[in-house]
Amino acid sequence: AQDDPYMINLEGNLIKQVGNKVFKEVTVAGHKFIVEFLAEHGLTPQAIRRFWLHQANARMNAMILKLSFGHEVGHDRAPMVLERLGNTAGAGAIVALSENHADMKAGDYGLLCAFGAGYSIGGALLRML
Repeated sequence: AQDDPYMINLEGNLIKQVGNKVFKEVTVAGHKFIVEFLAEHGLTPQAIRRFWLHQANARMNAMILKLSFGHEVGHDRAPMVLERLGNTAGAGAIVALSENHADMKAGDYGLLCAFGAGYSIGGALLRML
């Protein structure tokens, strides 16, 4: 295999994630991002009608929102498509937005938020017209 010019030896160069550690770190980072991002716009989590979060782990989303609000948040506030579609990577939050926005009223805020490789986190604050 080492003599094959089409084979790349990745031994020692692979990313290894420790699930429990990732869960704890991303939960804290996601909560911090949401609170700080909204504060930059003069808002709190309570002012947001709907959260469309990255759809990789339902428990992680629930904990991020629980830390942000100080209590559990229902699926109406933060819809999940994960149970039906599985982990669709970056598309999950957009699918959740696409399927869960029709009941919003003019002036309602929504937060689209995704996190991924390297613990990168991004968001977009949306307002219904």
